[in-house]
Formats: sequence, C-alpha cells, structure tokens
Amino acid sequence: MHKSKQFLKRNRFRLTLLTAIINITTLTAQNPSTDEGAQFLRNFYISYINTCDQVPMKYDELNQYLSESCTVELLNRIDELELDYDPFLDTQDCSKQIIPSLNVTKLENTEHGYEVTYAGYQDTIRVKLTLEISESNFRINSIIGLTDK
Repeated sequence: MHKSKQFLKRNRFRLTLLTAIINITTLTAQNPSTDEGAQFLRNFYISYINTCDQVPMKYDELNQYLSESCTVELLNRIDELELDYDPFLDTQDCSKQIIPSLNVTKLENTEHGYEVTYAGYQDTIRVKLTLEISESNFRINSIIGLTDK
C-alpha cells in the first residue's frame, strides 16, 4: 500500500509538470512577440516613430526607410490620396511617447494581417495592416481601411 501511494504522488507530480509544460508551450506559440511578422512591424513602428519625431524631421531618411519597409503599390496609394494625416499612425501627430504602449497582434483568420495599437490622447488607436513576404523579407503592402478621411 505504501508503494502505491508513492507511485500516485510521483505520477501526479509528473502529470502536473507535463500540464505546465504544455501550457507554457501553448502560450509561447500564441504570443505575438514570437511571430516574425509582428516583430517586423514592432521594429518598423519603433524606427518609424523615432525618425518622424525628430526636429527637424529628416524626410530623406524617412522616405528611404519607407521604401525599404513598404511595397511600391502602398506608397503610391498613399501619395494618390494626398492625406493630411499619417496613415501608419492614423493621426496627425508623431510622438515617441506612444512607443511604450505599442502592441502588435496577428489578425484572426488572415495569413499576413496584423493590428497595431497604441494609447492615443483619448482612446486606443488601431491600425490594421497586411504584410507581403518575399525571400524571407517582410514589407507592408496595405493599410486596411486606408481612406482620405
């Protein structure tokens, strides 16, 4: 009888340990920070915000960065619309203060769709984008809902 209690305790411990490992693995797989597309967008936004928040703004540097990170089609679409706001931030102002609240999540039921959120002045700002992947490189190819407001 004594051996059976030890056996149960040992197996209960192993089962608990196995369950914990499965839960950690599942959480890691669902964590957007482990997603390469989400990481690309997070890095893009941090660099973009740091570049556009400079005084004076370095337009050549910003345009070079956009041409490396976005498709030609998206940049042409933005030019066509002649926007009076920043389509990547969905606001007119760019500030490094938003970086700590920056969050990127994968959109459900899409292969390469993501939502970027950050704390705005009054509410959470949401920008939905899609990525194009070619030769292991990411490029932003659309901003979902992009309009001339």
